[in-house]
Amino acid sequence: MVDKAMRYAYEVYKEKSFSQAAKNLYVSQPALSLAIRKLEDRLGLQIFDRSTTPISLTAEGQVYIDTAQRILRLSEQLESYMDDRRRLHTGRITVGAPHLFIVHLLPGIIGQFTENYSQVDFSLLEGDTVQLREMLLKDEIDLILDTTEYEPELMVQYKVLDETILLAVPAANKLNRKLARYALALEDVQTGRFLEDRFAPVPLESFREERFLMQRKGQDMHSRSLALCRACGFEPKSYLHLNQLVTALDLTRQNRGLTFVSDTSVKTLSSGEGLVFYKLAGEMTKRKVYISHRKNRYVSLAMQKFIKLTAGHMTPAESP
Repeated sequence: MVDKAMRYAYEVYKEKSFSQAAKNLYVSQPALSLAIRKLEDRLGLQIFDRSTTPISLTAEGQVYIDTAQRILRLSEQLESYMDDRRRLHTGRITVGAPHLFIVHLLPGIIGQFTENYSQVDFSLLEGDTVQLREMLLKDEIDLILDTTEYEPELMVQYKVLDETILLAVPAANKLNRKLARYALALEDVQTGRFLEDRFAPVPLESFREERFLMQRKGQDMHSRSLALCRACGFEPKSYLHLNQLVTALDLTRQNRGLTFVSDTSVKTLSSGEGLVFYKLAGEMTKRKVYISHRKNRYVSLAMQKFIKLTAGHMTPAESP
């Protein structure tokens, strides 16, 4: 059993506030402050520098919190293991994913999962690639559903599905008339017919003078978009950077610019009105969606069952 004062100190560290930590812990602020003072007296050192706003860690406090985080992580994993042995249908899972997957992919998977494992407590957290990686390495989340190929020495990944990158162009763009033979109907994308050889990729260089809506730096789609344009000999004229593919599609529909999208995002559309889609050439148009967990951690039975439902298997993907 982990010392209660350690949990208290870690909560204060996370919140950078005694008052908010007290609310989270369901204790009064004076009681929390007293518990931390007693802990500091017992250790013979000060954990928190209370003269800063927000409060910060002392040098000794940083060492204490780093160690506490590892102890708490191991305690939670031990608790999960023992809970699995007692009752196989219970547990907790926190899944992190980008907005697209949280809204359009995970609800159906979770719905299927909870039909058989209704007592498993689910939490969903939205974030971009950088945020999700950091949370996973800190064990703040258990699993990530994303397109990033993480370092194999840090993560274990299971392939869920393949995605293809397309170009979405406003229907009002005059280039559509010139390039009509390359245009894809919404149904072509949603049924996957566009992958057939009879659908030719559009010459991307035809759009070198157009304005592009790009995903934010650090996101996989951003780097792929740049690589696709540069392979065709130009830099995209980007004037707006966005977090969400769905938002980019909406703005493209409003004739605000062109954007690169995944076929997964296009499959969520109920209408293709205002949009024209084009197939693209090159290996950079192909990517995989993975479900991932941190390497060398205890993978609870609940997590194992969720991975198997999501990916259809428990065989880790080969290292990139």
